[in-house]
Amino acid sequence: MNFHLNFSLWVGLLTLGFFTSANADLIIFDGTLKEGGLWSEGSTVTELSSEQMYKGHDVIKIAFGGNWEQGGIWGTDLVVPAETTLLKIAYYAGANTVASGFKVDTSTSGSTFTFGNSTGTWTVDGMAGNTSLLTPESWHTVEMDLTSIPDFVAGTTILNTRIAMQNATGSGRTVYWGEVVMVPEASSLSLLVLALLGVLAFHRR
Repeated sequence: MNFHLNFSLWVGLLTLGFFTSANADLIIFDGTLKEGGLWSEGSTVTELSSEQMYKGHDVIKIAFGGNWEQGGIWGTDLVVPAETTLLKIAYYAGANTVASGFKVDTSTSGSTFTFGNSTGTWTVDGMAGNTSLLTPESWHTVEMDLTSIPDFVAGTTILNTRIAMQNATGSGRTVYWGEVVMVPEASSLSLLVLALLGVLAFHRR
């Protein structure tokens, strides 16, 4: 490995380190609530639970008590930084649980926004978001692109009040959230990595 390649590698690592530190995950829940408090609507119960451990820690359990009820986190007050605009939830559903979507309140939208089968840009395990992909009795990674909410402005919009999930119909249905975090846009990181690889490849010649 020559001097130029060594130099390029160090520059690449420093740049990647700067990007990562400047756009680090913003943790809302990772076994402990960092923002807001637990919330339920109607007869639904939201609580910390060890029934489905995630990465060795307790999870948020939402036990739906009736049709179209909601549960989740209430009282967040978090400015959404530029580039850190994906809301990520580690999600697990009990048997026979059917969700109608995720509810998010922001300071600029003027109303609660639903990430559902025909609204919002979101993914389940990397695939275009659809509640049918939230199959019971397995963990899923849900990522909601907050920039798809009307009037969203990165660096200005506040993720406020509610991050919740809505039951479809029926009672006795349960979901678990293992973590809730704001993460950087994957596209930005991917472009940076590709650029660094291009630099390294050039200096190998």
